[in-house]
Amino acid sequence: MQQQLLKQDASIIGLRNEDSLDRARNAAVRASDTLRRIAVERPSTAYPLQSQVGMLFPVEPALEGFSLLLDASANTSLTVELWGTGRLENYIPAERIDTIEVALEAGEARWVDIPLSWRPSQPENAFVIVRENEFVSLRLSEEPLFGVLGFEYRQQAMKDFDTDEKLQPIVEWRMGGIVRQPFCIRVHAETTAYGAEKATDGYVRPYGGPHLWSSDVITDGRQPWLELSWSEPVGAVEVHLTFNDDVNEDLINLHHHTTPFETMPELVKDYRIEAWVDGDWQVLHRETDNRRRKRVHVLPETVATDKLRVVAESTNGCPYAQIVEIRVYEG
Repeated sequence: MQQQLLKQDASIIGLRNEDSLDRARNAAVRASDTLRRIAVERPSTAYPLQSQVGMLFPVEPALEGFSLLLDASANTSLTVELWGTGRLENYIPAERIDTIEVALEAGEARWVDIPLSWRPSQPENAFVIVRENEFVSLRLSEEPLFGVLGFEYRQQAMKDFDTDEKLQPIVEWRMGGIVRQPFCIRVHAETTAYGAEKATDGYVRPYGGPHLWSSDVITDGRQPWLELSWSEPVGAVEVHLTFNDDVNEDLINLHHHTTPFETMPELVKDYRIEAWVDGDWQVLHRETDNRRRKRVHVLPETVATDKLRVVAESTNGCPYAQIVEIRVYEG
């Protein structure tokens, strides 16, 4: 039952695709290109550190320091803490790994190195806490990168329950007013968190990392692609695609707030499915103006092929082409 629900894109965190009929699971996967550098570099507004803030990003395979873009109105020092999330589905600081104090000189819009390192035993998210400092402002960006999140902190008594007990961490740390506005950061080491193989690793929701393939920034009209190949031809008749619709977005049906866009920018808008037939790529299906996360394409006839790919022609505004999952079924 759970596997059938997962096939229909049910939100089951931490459950992996084990469908023996899905031929993508035993395919080799490669892509035109892959995002290997976690960097949010275009600043928008300054965010004064009147309270501590948090930021989360994937660590795979290791963290070897990062840099933050900030303003300092006076010579001071900044305390930065590195935390693990405890469980792969968590977006909270649970286990402190290290703490560092970095000396700052007064200045504006300066990249400051934070020499914190970590090599987890498995891919997982790092949660970084930057402690409050009246002399320091971090820079926000209006260009989100999926998997990189910013958090505001609020600590208050649970007054509704007439108690002095603190809020739970999941309530203390909220994206709040900085949804889709991550803090500017440069992670020094390259990452494999957005590799092509993530589209067939079985996870369709973030779980210790984003679990999707992401191209690098699309430039010069490029059309990134994701390819499956088999040692022997398969008889493809049905292709399932799951695109990124940013499951971290704050969406509700009460309509007291809305997004500035009608379609999630991360969704691939126009794409085509191609198969390698008789020494050439043959278009099996072309989709335009896509607005949905999960797409199932039943081919008009069985196609025998040892290579199949999805070519992203455009997105709904995101500078990256991203695919969460691809499945292929035979007739």
